[in-house]
Amino acid sequence: MLDLLLSPAIASKFDVTAEELVSIQATLDKAGVLWGRDGIHRQELTGVGFDENTWMFGFQRLFMGYGLAQGAEELVAGVLPCDVFEGLEAQILGKMAHFGYTLFERLADLATPKTISEWGGLF
Repeated sequence: MLDLLLSPAIASKFDVTAEELVSIQATLDKAGVLWGRDGIHRQELTGVGFDENTWMFGFQRLFMGYGLAQGAEELVAGVLPCDVFEGLEAQILGKMAHFGYTLFERLADLATPKTISEWGGLF
């Protein structure tokens, strides 16, 4: 998924710089994001659904880490916060989440059957 952000047009659309892309990759590694939108997506693809190491689970960890006190190491609602961002660095988290949510919404749009006129008005 991050490979899409390497495209200059897509990076520009989401206002992501090359420097931020390096930071985003390191952040996703630290948050443990591997593959899959969420547990439901994994269930559809493999027959086994679990949220851990998915994009949505990683976003949960990162937003919890940003919102809680730095160094929080206790589970919150079954999620271990990942405190990578603080202060103005949250803009990078916002850009990353905006890209991820937009991509997942568009993929869902593409997966839904539509009439020709519905396809024409989609984007």
